[in-house]
Amino acid sequence: MSIPKISVIVPVYNAEKYLRRCIESILSQTYDEFELLLIDDGSTDLSGKICDDYFRLDNRIKVFHKLNEGISLTRQFGLDHAYGDYIQFVDSDDWIEPSMLELMYNKAVQESLDIVGCNFWEVNKDGKKEIKTYYTTKEHFLRDIISGYWGVVWKILVKKDLYKKNKICFPEKINGGEDYVVCVKLLTMADSVRCVDKPLYYYNRINPTSIISTPSKSKIYEQIRATELIEQFLKEENLNSYYAKELNIRKFRSKFPLLRSNYIEWYSVFPESNDVYKYLKLGLKSKLHMIIANLCSKIKLL
Repeated sequence: MSIPKISVIVPVYNAEKYLRRCIESILSQTYDEFELLLIDDGSTDLSGKICDDYFRLDNRIKVFHKLNEGISLTRQFGLDHAYGDYIQFVDSDDWIEPSMLELMYNKAVQESLDIVGCNFWEVNKDGKKEIKTYYTTKEHFLRDIISGYWGVVWKILVKKDLYKKNKICFPEKINGGEDYVVCVKLLTMADSVRCVDKPLYYYNRINPTSIISTPSKSKIYEQIRATELIEQFLKEENLNSYYAKELNIRKFRSKFPLLRSNYIEWYSVFPESNDVYKYLKLGLKSKLHMIIANLCSKIKLL
């Protein structure tokens, strides 16, 4: 096979129920100059076998089996073994429109872009709804991502050189918010960013074993750690004051789940963001909850 234009990277872990649909959606693309990297992260179900079965059917597919290390290092493994000019990540329980690679790659080449984004479908048990993540400027895109709105690598096609030249890697020991860290860095360093105003990706919220569907305190703290890494990055780039409002929103969002377990703990993490709820679009019930949480925490801390 000739050198591919796009490397599609699929981290795989115990996804046997959804994996075939994911792979079929990639192999059915109207644009075919790609390689598909299936990275089996130590699956204990039939996912590894499914990967091997498809490997024998299509010479565009590469399969790697490795010990379980988590989503962040698995994404990095795929990136390190990719040969394409552009990188597209797809999660193993999701799937994509047949025209996704063609539309995004053609726009990237025709306009000499570093990053191309798109809208997507959020799929749940009640059906699907379109999530609009279309931006007309890089600045608007970046501000939303820093704020914590859909900082995910699967809705962007990225020039591989952007990763390499800026030494952007997925962070170790974080398996929640790792793509938030990478997205912020990519958008900050990109010279040219555009979007396709179409929903091209299907984000599966039905999978009960996904990271987003199985919250825990350790995962909450991984999101908090990811936020700390971006705060450090923005300081290094002398952008911390420029994006202070957006970063405070992200701080508030990353620690918000702590309210369910402990007001004091919530109050003590990123205390500078405790009043952010005042200018967010929250319902009256949520705002009252925040006011009570602040008061209770202050009283207990006295």
